[in-house]
Amino acid sequence: MKICTRAYLLGMLPALGLATLLVISLGLGRLADLEATLRDRGNSLAHYIAESAQYAAVSGNLATLEPVIERVRSEPDVVNLAIYRNDGHHLVGFGDLPPRLSLPLRDVMVETADHVAFSVPVKIRVLPMEDPFFPNAGTEASEREVAWVQLVMSRAGNKAIAHHMLLQSLVIVALGVLGTYALVHLLALTGIQPLMEIIEAVRRIGGGDLGGRLPLRAKRELRDLEAGVNQMSEALASHHQEMVARIEAATTELARQKETAEQANQAKSKFLAAASHDLRQPLHALALFTSSLKQSVAKPEQRFLADKIEASVNALEEMFAVLLDLSRLDAGALEVRREHFPLDRLFERLARDFADQAQDKGLRLALRPTSFWVHSDPVLLARVLSNLVSNALRYTATGGVLVGARRTGSQVRIQVWDTGIGIPP
Repeated sequence: MKICTRAYLLGMLPALGLATLLVISLGLGRLADLEATLRDRGNSLAHYIAESAQYAAVSGNLATLEPVIERVRSEPDVVNLAIYRNDGHHLVGFGDLPPRLSLPLRDVMVETADHVAFSVPVKIRVLPMEDPFFPNAGTEASEREVAWVQLVMSRAGNKAIAHHMLLQSLVIVALGVLGTYALVHLLALTGIQPLMEIIEAVRRIGGGDLGGRLPLRAKRELRDLEAGVNQMSEALASHHQEMVARIEAATTELARQKETAEQANQAKSKFLAAASHDLRQPLHALALFTSSLKQSVAKPEQRFLADKIEASVNALEEMFAVLLDLSRLDAGALEVRREHFPLDRLFERLARDFADQAQDKGLRLALRPTSFWVHSDPVLLARVLSNLVSNALRYTATGGVLVGARRTGSQVRIQVWDTGIGIPP
């Protein structure tokens, strides 16, 4: 969650919660006051009518109640008034009794969701008659119930006031929220917005953009922080330019040294390629001398020594040929001569050349016969396979070496397997 969003929530949620609590508390208190007022007013009216109806209930002169009834009719929230005798006979009244209120009511107060009903007895004071023979007997007055008053008041007025209060509360809460939003927005512009700009500037610097600068428009500590970020950006930009210049200089020097080394390597390769004919002549002569020596010796030990010399000369000539071919390859002077030839012929030559070496080490050299024909340079391919077989025999202590070929689409894959230490990745 972004800092600006948190600031708005921290500023507005407490204000909204406090306003809601105040509205609920004040609203409930106001509604309780309205209910208490309605009950007090209804109870007062019912007692007032009961006192006014004493004479009419006893004398039957109901006309004396008309001013009282008209006054009660003009009171707000009064929906029903009825005066009954003790036997349940209806004397006078107005309005219809709500359907949920039973008729007649004898409870002091009955409440429903929409109405409040009051029932007050009409009592008269009965004075005792004096007895001349017993002057002290029965001298206390008594009250006798002759009728009762039923008054029903509606809660519609209170509900209308509650609805009006709810609308007012919502308006007040909305205004409070808007005021809080404006205050938080002002604080965000003066405090949080510069901080967000500083965070964004640091993020750009971390991404490699060192050219941006912050405007110094914050106050107090944030202004010092903005100045510090600008100084850091300038220092990093200067250091970056210096490092780029050093890297460019080092790259130029490395390129120059690489070019010098490549030129020297190419010169060496060209020299070896050009001098290969002259360098091979002594080896050819040595091979001829060794062959003549074998023909001139007769003793077995001399012939054995001559065979070893001939094998060493052949190996030296093979290694020298490979070295010269690599030099010619580096110099671009090696000519590849492709032709179609049977691969089995190359395998037979490998078996013939390395049979003695495998036998001397006690290894088994196996070359699987194949009927594949390939299109390649037979000389170069033979040297590649000779190097692989020679290395396999050299670094294998026990077991053997297997050479085989398999078809892969339109190509042939030649593989050399051994039980030695293998070639590092």
